[in-house]
Order: sequence, then structure tokens, then C-alpha cells
Amino acid sequence: MEACKSTKRDFLPALDTFFDEAITQMDPASCVEEQYKVINNGDYGWRALRLLARRSPHFFAAAQKIPNSLPDYLDTILKKVASDIPKFSGSTGGPGGEPAAAAAEEAVAEGGAEAEELRAAEEASEEAPAARRVHPVTEALTQKIAAGLGAEWERLASKLGFQSDEVDYFISEQSTPEARAAMMFRQWLDNEREEATQEELLYALEAVKLDTRVRHLFDPEVRGDEEPPTAES
Repeated sequence: MEACKSTKRDFLPALDTFFDEAITQMDPASCVEEQYKVINNGDYGWRALRLLARRSPHFFAAAQKIPNSLPDYLDTILKKVASDIPKFSGSTGGPGGEPAAAAAEEAVAEGGAEAEELRAAEEASEEAPAARRVHPVTEALTQKIAAGLGAEWERLASKLGFQSDEVDYFISEQSTPEARAAMMFRQWLDNEREEATQEELLYALEAVKLDTRVRHLFDPEVRGDEEPPTAES
């Protein structure tokens, strides 16, 4: 377990590493057809949003605008991310070959607009009613979910940020699927801390189509139910 806690095991990749392919494909010179771009992959998009939320200030400014679709949102925000990456913001500009001076001016203008949007959002949040409360994940809840998932827990592991060697570690340390899943959840709680919420966990379960097995275990507000179910399914 100490190996999993090491500061060297940063599960989130650097922005330039993760988005290298996507930003490169945005350049017309790459000749990649729209349907083959990685931003159109649903799983890639889910991981991209999680990474942007953790490591890019552009995410919070762009979140004030409602995109037509996830690929459209990623196409817009990655143009801004590219301007922060030396590889794509050098003398030839970012994807599409914009001159550096023009790209710099655009970045300054966009930065001012984003700052204004953030100020407006902060002012609105002060006047708005209290935000919907977030529901923390307890170890007791994860034990019940582990029992409900059984051998399917490995499908969830990658969505929670675990790589194959870590999955192998859980398998080698525990003898049953339930115990392995419980160990994974304990490490996830330790990694995520206050960000380990029922909302995020249920979203991950939905992404791998395992939510129906354990949805009844979550708080009614998280499930979207007004009243708790009369019996466990």
C-alpha cells in the first residue's frame, strides 16, 4: 500500500503529454478526418474533462458556457491549452500555423474575457442560493459497493485512475474479488480525499455501465430519487 501512496505515483498525466495527439490532430496539416480525431472518443473525452478540471484554469472559465457537444467543447478549450504549451506556441504559433504575435494577442484578449467571466460568476454565486451539497463516500459504502460489483470491479479501476500494474497489485494482495475491490476503494479514498464524492463515484460507475448493480446504495439525492427505495434490488 505504501507504494501506491508514493508521491511519484501521480496518476494524472501532464497536459502536454495527454493532449499531444489531440492538439496535433487539430492542425489542418495533419490531414486527420474529423471522425477519426481522438476528441470524438467518449472515453478519451471523460478522461480529458477530469484532467482539465484538475490542471487547467481554462476549464473553469469555459465551464460558464454551454457547449453543443463534448467534442466541440474540447476543440475550443484545447486551442487555449495549446497556447500554454511551448511545443505548440512557438514561432509558428499553435495548431493551424497562427503567427506567434497574433496568437499572443489572442491569448491576452481571451485571458481578459475569462477573468471577467470568472468575476461575474463569483458575483452571481454570492447572490445565488446555497449550492447543492456534495455527498462524501464512506468506507462503509465502498464495502457494500465492492460486494455488489464482485468480479466486475476491474472494469471500474481504470475509471478511478488506476493503471494495470496497480490492478495486478490489488489482485496479488487479496484473494477474493470483493476484498480486491475494497482495497481499490480504500486507495481511491486516500488518493482523492475530499474529492472522493458519491457523485463522482456514481458517474464513474455509469461510464462503465455498472451503476444498476449498486445504485440503490447511494444517497437518494445522488440517485435523483425523492424517496429511498422500499427494498434493495
